[in-house]
Amino acid sequence: VTRGFEELTQRLARANARYGTGDRMAAVIESGQAYVGFAIDHPGVFRIMFRSELCEPTRFPAAQQAGERAYFELQTMVTLIHREADVERLAAVYWAQVHGLASLIVDGPIGQQKVSVRERRAFMREALSHFARFMLGTPLSDCAPPPRKVRSPA
Repeated sequence: VTRGFEELTQRLARANARYGTGDRMAAVIESGQAYVGFAIDHPGVFRIMFRSELCEPTRFPAAQQAGERAYFELQTMVTLIHREADVERLAAVYWAQVHGLASLIVDGPIGQQKVSVRERRAFMREALSHFARFMLGTPLSDCAPPPRKVRSPA
């Protein structure tokens, strides 16, 4: 679990380090890909990392500290993207998104539909792109296909 959090921290830190371009959309997507990509690459480790009944963090201080460092990288991304916003609450929104997406891909119906790593990564990128647009103020309607016209019954 400790090694899992350490690798996740490294991935998130690399994503944050690339923010130098100032491209907020790319930064959100890349950070999300770091998290969800970790879950796709290491599903067994990902499952255990967040299951307190399997690894109670208070009994393993190194794992708890490694998890805190990963969370710090998430907060760093939120600060880079949103500046002086409510970092704690926004970090929870971002974390819920990437953790939920990772869980749906690794163990949920998305993973059952997208069985290859290639399909899962493609879905991940598309979902994170939509999420980033929404979080950065681009309405979802701009992302969605136009509504289909429904014929009225005659």
